[in-house]
Amino acid sequence: MSDSKNNKKVKKINIKNKKEATKLLSKKNNTIAKKSTNKVDSKKEKVSKIKTEETKVKKDIAKKTVEKEKKDSKKVLSSEKNIKKKNSKTKKKEEIKLILPKEWQQSNVKSKKTSSKLQKNTTSTDITSKLKESIFEEVDIRQSQMELAQKRKKRKKNMLIILIMSILIVIIGVVLIKYKNILEEKTKIYAEYFIGEKYTLNDGHNWYVIEDSNKNVSTVKLLKEYSLDINNDEKIDTSDMDSYYSSKSTIYDKLDDKSIAHRLNNVYKPKLESRIGKIEDISLLTSKEFVKLRDKMGYGYEWNEGNWLANKDLGNWWIISSQKDKVYAVSSTGAYKLYNATDKNYVRPVITIKKDILQK
Repeated sequence: MSDSKNNKKVKKINIKNKKEATKLLSKKNNTIAKKSTNKVDSKKEKVSKIKTEETKVKKDIAKKTVEKEKKDSKKVLSSEKNIKKKNSKTKKKEEIKLILPKEWQQSNVKSKKTSSKLQKNTTSTDITSKLKESIFEEVDIRQSQMELAQKRKKRKKNMLIILIMSILIVIIGVVLIKYKNILEEKTKIYAEYFIGEKYTLNDGHNWYVIEDSNKNVSTVKLLKEYSLDINNDEKIDTSDMDSYYSSKSTIYDKLDDKSIAHRLNNVYKPKLESRIGKIEDISLLTSKEFVKLRDKMGYGYEWNEGNWLANKDLGNWWIISSQKDKVYAVSSTGAYKLYNATDKNYVRPVITIKKDILQK
């Protein structure tokens, strides 16, 4: 009995041990299963996270590709415009090929459609921009032409103003110089000269004052003591006589080469100036001047004794008549008589010179 009881007890213990073992095994299996399930769940979560991240990356890539395509299209448009303006060579377009998964092909297609639309819009805008540029170029050309014309007009005006100003300056300068000379002549005090005074000039001949000249006058009028030596033989004879006119005219005309007036100004005057200096005027004595001189000296119509006004050595010499149709010559006795213009008499010139020449 004891053995059977003991066996029963042993069996009970074994059963208990088996139950506990099974429990332990079940617990272990549960823990292992839980761990495996947890691992599977974590793996699934990781896989889902990776998938979500991949989708995000793909979306970002798609967006970036679309933005790049837009930017590239804008760059291409701007480059085309710059090429048209600068007339430079066209740049090659760079095509960017992106390999996308099947899920994002639709977005790529949409982006291509948008790019094609943009290209169409750009072509239309290019046409309008070309028209505008051509219009603006024509306007710019016209404006540049107008500006050039205005600049030329301004230059011409400036040149005219400069010429006018320079001419005015020259005129003003000449006027001031003349006015200065006139003022100097008026303010300057000159020597006084009286009728009948005799002076020897640089030609070595004597000249007589025939008109009073006060301190305010810069010139003096003189009559040559003897007639001109026309043939330059240093003698006064009949070969030095000259006609008043080679024709029948009685006018004292400096422009007529047939008159004694023309010969005095164009033939005799240069010879005298080479000897005595500048001559302001040259002519013959007038009949009025002769009468004035004769009265001043107290002579009558004729006189017996000779003087510087009339004598035998002087012979007959021409004077200018106050009457246009008559020609006179002074005789050796001081009387003046009518002569024909073609007759020949001696020539006694009357000159007007600066007093400075006498004072040298």
